[in-house]
Amino acid sequence: MTNKSKLHGAELSPITSDTAEKLFAWLINKGSAPIDSFNPKWAVIQCADTFIWGIYDSDGWKLASDIDPDIRPPKAKTFIEARIFNENEEALLWQDSKGFHGRSLKNKECANGVSPLDREAAFDENKDHTTREELSGGFIKRINPGGRILVTPQGKALCIKEYLAEDECGILRIAATRFCKFSVDDRNE
Repeated sequence: MTNKSKLHGAELSPITSDTAEKLFAWLINKGSAPIDSFNPKWAVIQCADTFIWGIYDSDGWKLASDIDPDIRPPKAKTFIEARIFNENEEALLWQDSKGFHGRSLKNKECANGVSPLDREAAFDENKDHTTREELSGGFIKRINPGGRILVTPQGKALCIKEYLAEDECGILRIAATRFCKFSVDDRNE
């Protein structure tokens, strides 16, 4: 793991096991927010048997599994990893045999001119062959030609920020990645 002082354009901080577990409980609507200063907009949860996107609003978390019966709800016993994020900050949570873990990654000013890399990961590689169905709560259902179902927040791509750090040889490498937001709404395409 890269030392946080060497990460360009970001502040990396650990999240305690207890806070990580409480964040997960809050994310699946089984607890209250353990961090007052964090204002998330989206989340993605990976479990051994499912992959769930979430949207946060004034009523709390809306998960894709609440909207679409084809998506299994998340469970603590099968939980692997989650990212809770907004444009400027992300909490990454994971679980292993020792319990819950987490880290926070926030934007900070780049003092040395080395800026993070921004990129987009498109949901639909070939729009002509993907069926889309608008769902309630800001979600869209995408079904690819092979029948794979993905229920995501509306937008045509996930925006990702990759932070650089120097390795032991002084070469810049991608040392941390975080999710930021969704690109332009794709309902009218």
